[in-house]
Amino acid sequence: MSDLFKSAMGYFSSSSVPGEPTGQGNEFVGQIVQINNVKLRIRKLIAEGGFALVFVAQDVNTGKEYALKRMMAADEEANKNINQEINILKKLNGHANVIQFMIAHQIEKSRTPHGMTEYQIVTELCTGGSLIDVLNLRAGNPLPPITVCQIFWQTCKAVQHMHAQQPPITHRDLKIENLLIGANGQIKLCDFGSATFQTFHPDMTWSATQRSLLEDEMAKFTTPMYRAPEMLDTWDNRSITSASDVWALGCVLFMLCYLKHPFEDSAKLRILNGNYTIPPGDTKYSWFHDIIRGCLQVDPEKRLNISDVLERLAAICESHNIDVKEPLKLSGKRLDTPSPTHPTPSPANHPVSEEKPPQRPPRPSQAPHRLSSPSETQPLPQRPERPERPLPPAPQQPQAGGLFSSIKGGAGSFLKNLKDTSSKVITTVQQSIARSDLDLSYITSRLAVMSFPGEGLEITHRNSAEDVRALLETRHGGYFMVFNVSGRSYNSARLGGRVMDCSWPGKGRAPPLATLYSTCSAMLEFLGKDNRNICVVHCMDGRASSALAVSALLMYCGLFKRPDDAVQMFAVKRFPPILNPSEMRYLYYLYNILQPSPLLPHRMPVHIVSLILQPVPMFTKVKDGCRPFIEIYQDDHRVYTTIQEYDRMTMYHITEGKIALPIGLPVQGDITIIVYHARNTISGVIAQGRPSGIRIGQVQFHTGVIAEEMTSLKFQQCELDEIEVSPDHYPEKFSITVSVFVSDEAKKPSRPETWLDHHTKTLSPDLLFSTKLEKEEAVETFVHVPSKPPPRPAAPHPNRSTPPPVPPHANPPPRPQPPVIQKPEEEPEAEPEISKVCFYKFFRVR
Repeated sequence: MSDLFKSAMGYFSSSSVPGEPTGQGNEFVGQIVQINNVKLRIRKLIAEGGFALVFVAQDVNTGKEYALKRMMAADEEANKNINQEINILKKLNGHANVIQFMIAHQIEKSRTPHGMTEYQIVTELCTGGSLIDVLNLRAGNPLPPITVCQIFWQTCKAVQHMHAQQPPITHRDLKIENLLIGANGQIKLCDFGSATFQTFHPDMTWSATQRSLLEDEMAKFTTPMYRAPEMLDTWDNRSITSASDVWALGCVLFMLCYLKHPFEDSAKLRILNGNYTIPPGDTKYSWFHDIIRGCLQVDPEKRLNISDVLERLAAICESHNIDVKEPLKLSGKRLDTPSPTHPTPSPANHPVSEEKPPQRPPRPSQAPHRLSSPSETQPLPQRPERPERPLPPAPQQPQAGGLFSSIKGGAGSFLKNLKDTSSKVITTVQQSIARSDLDLSYITSRLAVMSFPGEGLEITHRNSAEDVRALLETRHGGYFMVFNVSGRSYNSARLGGRVMDCSWPGKGRAPPLATLYSTCSAMLEFLGKDNRNICVVHCMDGRASSALAVSALLMYCGLFKRPDDAVQMFAVKRFPPILNPSEMRYLYYLYNILQPSPLLPHRMPVHIVSLILQPVPMFTKVKDGCRPFIEIYQDDHRVYTTIQEYDRMTMYHITEGKIALPIGLPVQGDITIIVYHARNTISGVIAQGRPSGIRIGQVQFHTGVIAEEMTSLKFQQCELDEIEVSPDHYPEKFSITVSVFVSDEAKKPSRPETWLDHHTKTLSPDLLFSTKLEKEEAVETFVHVPSKPPPRPAAPHPNRSTPPPVPPHANPPPRPQPPVIQKPEEEPEAEPEISKVCFYKFFRVR
């Protein structure tokens, strides 16, 4: 993704002596990473960005080297972007001019020492280096037109492959820095972190806020000097489509010809007016003048499409007899590596002849001790186990696929036919796991919780979907339904079609209140259809969103009245949940809805007037203040942001005491407010054109529970979600206060109020249990029953100023025992008061 590792500039810019490992200061170097049954030794660090590092990884068995991109996802948006990048790599895999994707691996946030979700993406290692290094090393010596034609043809073929997908994929970050040179001398397009399937079509109905948010989105995922005019200014109402890639191709071709960018200063007005100049009198690159002009048309409707560009290039090649598929002979900063220590070369480096298979493999003693180029290498078979026995003909493999060919199953497919090859790629430990050892816990006999049912690589650290399905079908036949609250969709056929996607957000956010209620309703309705039915709930780890869903269901059916009791049962039956304050807050919202005299959310819109941070948090490097910006989401849609250019955002010093940010935004429903500290990082400001953000705090609430007379909501530090930095960034008694006022007129909510007819439903906790005895045991163990108040004692003597002492419990006197002081929530008569207080009561369960 662009904010993690924006470009491939410097991808191979290591200045080390050939063969000498670098990056030894990184603790990851020297480690052995095992992805399924493949062991990779991390040899050296070759590039780094804000949240991503690229290493050379060598297979310990064959000695073949790969590029391993290690990416960290600090929030749900980063997770989403990285997963999209992986999916696009899988979709484009197999094309000769797209970097070869091998395999990807995910490590959950709870299993990493840095507290972020980690992704490891393995691709081919492009030893030719980066094309930008080739241009820089030429020192004013332009490329020959034939070489320019070859480079640009191969680049356009990669773009054509993207635009030919359904729907078309737009790279959005095409530039010289993202063009690598493969070991075979071919151009390889890389860095698909900004790529998208989306197109945007502004029109006269768009508001200023919508246009501003779209421009922010474009700034986040594009590089300023390659940005198309329609991305810079949305007020022209020009569609943003794959035509923006063609504009970037025009910039690339201009730079290949003249070794300078047509818009080097990234000036907005120059780009909007298409104000560039082809050097006057240039005849050397006159072949390409029309293509440059056609690509750099300001109006995307008049711009050439990728097929037009290739047609014109084909005409040039035919006229001048240019072989565009010929390996490029360019001198750049190569990533020279020592020959592998394994005695036998990898099949990927020594392709097998397709015409006639060898009759006998070479003897081990004759194996070369260095990697030869494909032109120097004689056709060799796959590495034999016994040299005296000839091998059968090896199947044809993609060039860079040697090691992982059994996993990826061919071009354009990630883990294709994994079911047929799983025995070859799953670790011995995973193969030995029995179905009885699955991560699945029964809360009751008719309610179970498990972690995410994975496929492919995921089964190394998650349940296998195949094993989960077999277990559930064996125990329950066709009488189960899986409720997915993970925020991640998958094909329901994975579990026999018995999956209901509840449309919850990802980990770290509570679902909308209406969605929480409807999920409980759907689960109980399914249980009521047949007394053999069972509900199985899962999120990613089975202890966050799953705990919220199960606790809500236990309250919804009437088994528990108090959220604390429901959470306690989950903790005992499975393990202690991880609920953030907002998730616990939503349980108390549900608590109030389910009361005999319910406190239902009102329909009045709420105006967020301002946001106050007090005292000033310390997020700068010297810990003297912060530079905040905020984002506000209504449901899952961002409706407001204060982000702008770094220098235009105000820096607040700790001596100022507090930060007041005016907002003035009407909202209604489920609201999420996220406060960030802006940092001026290379990956953020230079690569993206916008600062990167470090989360200061996040709060989530429902506007319908804010009383009409309330003017502010105050959240202490312990009541904030997703705090992932060290506590010393926050001063003592730090809080976030949201100033609000409630409108007088009710407005129809965006989501239906599913709870209005709640008290007309016949609900019973009996549906959660198979037998009456099971229910009685659960009630006795977990349901909190307030002790009966003792009889009121006689009135004290008028002259006695203090109450009589409480006698010891062992020998109570005959007179009535004085009343025992209990917690307010344990007194039945105090419940109406609790229901009001708990609207703004927050708990952290760890």
